[in-house]
Amino acid sequence: IHPDYNLISYVGIDGIEISEAIPDDIEENIVSLVGEGAAAIQLSDGWYGSLDAFYRNKGYWLRNQLESDTLQLSWVIPEEEVLFSNGRIKKKHIQIPEEISFKQSSQQEFYFVGNINMDEFSVTSNDWIVAYNNNVIVGSRQWNGKYTDIPAMGFDGTEATVGYCTLLDTPSFKLYVYETGELIDLESTNISTWSDLSTTIVPQLNQSQIIPDHFEFSYPY
Repeated sequence: IHPDYNLISYVGIDGIEISEAIPDDIEENIVSLVGEGAAAIQLSDGWYGSLDAFYRNKGYWLRNQLESDTLQLSWVIPEEEVLFSNGRIKKKHIQIPEEISFKQSSQQEFYFVGNINMDEFSVTSNDWIVAYNNNVIVGSRQWNGKYTDIPAMGFDGTEATVGYCTLLDTPSFKLYVYETGELIDLESTNISTWSDLSTTIVPQLNQSQIIPDHFEFSYPY
């Protein structure tokens, strides 16, 4: 495993979670993992994100934080007793609502949102966070609590990704309220410009404040 980004293939048992599949001495040096439409980051208290397990013959971008040394990685295959006691994680098949759907691109960044602050209600696990590049939907993810990873797809030269993010773009976000279909603007000062394979932490998204563009005095009662 070389410094920074490495594209690796998983050849272990389907559905083994990250911490079990990677040796401890390697795991402590990994910053992030990015798969097709899913990602995970390692913080001081564990892994966060939608990528919670490895699946056989799939490719993953692994980011190694060591700047000089290379590492030797050999997948850990759990013993039979451990495998039966801990079980395996089934691959998720989430149906994205049609109105907030997007095309998978070969270029992608993930924004890990720590919290969403709304004025009038609390976000539920039925609601979605939608990423936009201008008026084009480039990603969406169902809210899953602290550090939910929101994908933001990039333009990879194909017709299906026209209008998607490039290096000079900064995505914006909206909350999709599942029960009503309402889209609510969100804002933050911590949203960085888009970069392929990056995993960016956004501590909090806030409901955008509506600023009146005019006002008037009516006759007094």
